[in-house]
Amino acid sequence: MISFLDETFFRKLGQYMINRIREDMSKGISQNPDGSMRKPFYNPQYAKYKINGMKRYTFKKGKKTIRGSKVKINKRGLVENNNKNISQYNGQSISSRETSFVNLELTGKLKQGLKIKESDNNSVTISYNQADIGKILGAEKEGRSIVGLNDKNIELAKEMISKEISRVGFSKLDFNLKINVTLKI
Repeated sequence: MISFLDETFFRKLGQYMINRIREDMSKGISQNPDGSMRKPFYNPQYAKYKINGMKRYTFKKGKKTIRGSKVKINKRGLVENNNKNISQYNGQSISSRETSFVNLELTGKLKQGLKIKESDNNSVTISYNQADIGKILGAEKEGRSIVGLNDKNIELAKEMISKEISRVGFSKLDFNLKINVTLKI
């Protein structure tokens, strides 16, 4: 137990780790130990919708769409069908249309939902919103871990703790850092 570090430090550490996880997510880096994703690409059908802002689409066929209504065709050959979103995305802002790698940032709610849940003089707990459990489990199933810390982030946490230990006057202290990562449902 590292009792000479205070809650303020652990809150800073927690926020730093949140920022690292969010940054990794934006770059398509998972929290698997090596940062890789087992399936680094989206399902092709989902990717088409994501590129089109989760709006209904049809492919052009001559001057008309397959559905037969005359509409404007965008640069990608897709048609925004009266600007109607797929029903589950009605009223939601789409924050990312990136499909060259998996970033799990369609609406940005998953990323924004990562927050400090609790902290004390010995630890900090960061957690996603309970409403995002389906997204988290789905990502895990596809080998896209966003729970926990990858090896690089663990090293950054150790470095931050080591610097704080030196700052408070324990320059040669030998310590073990234990990082517990759990997914609570």
